[in-house]
Amino acid sequence: MLPLPPAKLPQWDSNPDTLIDAAKAVRVTPRAQKLSGHAYPPDHRAHIPPGQTLKVPPHLAYMPELPGFTSILSEAPGATGMARARTTGYWQPRPLPARDTDSVSLARLRRDFANRPPLRFSEGERMRLDVGHTNIPHEDTAHYFVTWHFMGWPVAQRVPQDWMAKAGTVRAIAAATQTGCKGDQSCPQSGIWQPHVVDEAHPLSRTLGTSSLESEGWKWQAFVEKGKRMPGLRAKGLPVDDAQVDWRLMLAGESGFDGVVAS
Repeated sequence: MLPLPPAKLPQWDSNPDTLIDAAKAVRVTPRAQKLSGHAYPPDHRAHIPPGQTLKVPPHLAYMPELPGFTSILSEAPGATGMARARTTGYWQPRPLPARDTDSVSLARLRRDFANRPPLRFSEGERMRLDVGHTNIPHEDTAHYFVTWHFMGWPVAQRVPQDWMAKAGTVRAIAAATQTGCKGDQSCPQSGIWQPHVVDEAHPLSRTLGTSSLESEGWKWQAFVEKGKRMPGLRAKGLPVDDAQVDWRLMLAGESGFDGVVAS
C-alpha cells in the first residue's frame, strides 16, 4: 500500500473502498491490442474479428512481396497483369517510393495509402484497390505503383493475465507516462512514481529493471510532490544509490487519489 500523499486530499465520498483503492500501487496491465480492422463491418475486406490479430504462419514467413501490376516489359517474374493473391489471407498495400516526376493525383494516392489497413483476399483472387473518394481507375495498370505484403491470418490474441490486478492487490492502468526522473534529482511532476534499476550489472536489475508483470517495482512506488527530492531506496533497505535509480511517473495527480469522488 502506498503511504497517504502529503498533498491536500479531495473531499471523501464516504466509501471505504475509495480510500483503499487510492492507496494501492498501480501497474500497467496488458490489454488486447486494438487494430483498425476491428472497426470495419464483417463484409469488408479489412475486417478483423475483435479479439484477434494477424500472424504470419512459420511456413509462410518468407512470402515475397507482390507487385500490384506486372507489365510484359517488367523484369519481375510471374504472370503479367494485376497481382493475384498467392495464398488466402490479409495483404498490406504499400506504395512505391515517391518520385519527383509524380503527378498531383498520384501524390494524393500515395498519401491515401500511407496508412491503409491489410485487406483480405482469397487465393488466386485479383487484388484490386479502391480508395474512398479517390478511387483508383479501373484500368489494371493503375496498380503499378503498389506492392502487396502478406500479413498473415487472424488468430486469437494472447494477453497475459495480471492476477494481482484481478485480486485487487494493485490498480490496473492502461499505460504509464513518458515522464522520468533520476533518483538524485527533484521531482518534476506530482504523482505516483516507480523506481527502475536499468544497469544490468546491478543485482536489483532483475527485480526492478522493467515495468513488466515480473517486475517488483510496484512494491516501492511512492507519491512524490513536484519539487520534492525523489525517495532514497537505500533508506528503505535496498542496496542502491540514488544516482543508479531511474524513476518513472506511473500516474500523474496533485493528490495521488485518482478516482476519489467529491460529494
